[in-house]
Parts: sequence; C-alpha cells; structure tokens
Amino acid sequence: MDWLHFVDRLHAPLSVLMLVIFCAIVAWAYAPRRRKDMDESARIPLRDDG
Repeated sequence: MDWLHFVDRLHAPLSVLMLVIFCAIVAWAYAPRRRKDMDESARIPLRDDG
C-alpha cells in the first residue's frame, strides 16, 4: 500500500472526526451554563478601567 492510497482511505473518517470536534466545540461554547462567562467576556471592551 503506497502513501497516497493510505491518505485517500483516511480522508473521509478524518473529515467526519473534524466535523464532530467542531460541533462539540460549538455546543460547549453555547451551552447555557456558560452564558454568565460569555456575558462577562462580552463586556470587557466596555469597561471603564481608569
């Protein structure tokens, strides 16, 4: 088995794996329990520190 054949066989599973990882990150970022942290982070540029 040559290198190109090996890469061709991994293309589809790796694409699916990357999609699953992306969806997991999006779900983690938008989870309701993270809302407070995200709201605080969103207000950082508006703070009057000085």
